[in-house]
Amino acid sequence: MVDNAQLYDKILACWIGKNIGGPIGSPVEGRVEILHFTDLPDVSDGPLPNDDLDLQLVNLHALEQRGVRVTTRELSEEWAEHVRFPFDEYGYALANMRRGLAAPLSGFYNNPFTNCMGSPIRSELWAVLFPGDPERAVRYAAQDAAVDHAGGEGMYGEMLF
Repeated sequence: MVDNAQLYDKILACWIGKNIGGPIGSPVEGRVEILHFTDLPDVSDGPLPNDDLDLQLVNLHALEQRGVRVTTRELSEEWAEHVRFPFDEYGYALANMRRGLAAPLSGFYNNPFTNCMGSPIRSELWAVLFPGDPERAVRYAAQDAAVDHAGGEGMYGEMLF
């Protein structure tokens, strides 16, 4: 059994790792050669934008504003209000929302990225919010993934992680 102090340390370590790893990796995302991080970007004016981290912050905001029983529809409403990433699965989901398609249709319709990693990469949020309660974490992961990956392997990946 993990005591509260250990649990706090583990959750904090996860969140710090996410806050460091995502933004540092963002400028080199998609590159396939061996990378040497000798020229790290200047972040003196704040963190670099990072879709994986930023979307988790949108989800946290949704929980703060709407309560712990947040639904897929409410998560997608938060996306429509706060997300501005025009690319890949995010762009398709947002375009679908502008067409009036609510989640899960926003994540499924005409979206060639449903099998991609956009939602699995943000799965740890649900694990740290619901430690020791994997069923609840999976339920929230599914609701989150449905916004932009409904019906695809990306959705199942987030639930698995």
